[in-house]
Amino acid sequence: MGATEYRYYEDFNVAMTDFTIIGQAGLGIGPFLANKRLEDLNELAAANGKKLMGMFAEIYDPYRVEHYEFGGVKPMDPYVRREVLAHLGYKRLDFPYVHPSWNNDGEAVTGLDLCFLPMDGERNELQTDLIVKFLKRYYTVLSNKPETWYSMIENLEAKEKVALLYF
Repeated sequence: MGATEYRYYEDFNVAMTDFTIIGQAGLGIGPFLANKRLEDLNELAAANGKKLMGMFAEIYDPYRVEHYEFGGVKPMDPYVRREVLAHLGYKRLDFPYVHPSWNNDGEAVTGLDLCFLPMDGERNELQTDLIVKFLKRYYTVLSNKPETWYSMIENLEAKEKVALLYF
């Protein structure tokens, strides 16, 4: 069927969609998961006395990386996923994103974009302070990050804001 994993960060008032998997197209699983996730996150933010600011997500850029293994499941195709995220209102953060490998082997994973779904819909930039704090927290479990990740963080810290761009 399908599944989505996400988390809410009370102190930042943002969420992260870790992944969404849709096993079969045409059943309405994607909209169901997206709507239920948003309902849940809005409830968590309300319990925190706030209105959810937004949600981060990572997405492969199929124009930069050619080979993907998603078990032949078409809804997992990066071209499809990119279009879906765009229609949901996600925007790409305008900086070269490096993802530390979850194998904790110090390898850099590239070919991804870090995206953000602003809940107000009007936001065209994001404070780098929020991005840096979020990324440091999100990847705190990985002790062996690549040097390119640290360089990315340093470059972000040197800026005040990062533009949010349409795909």
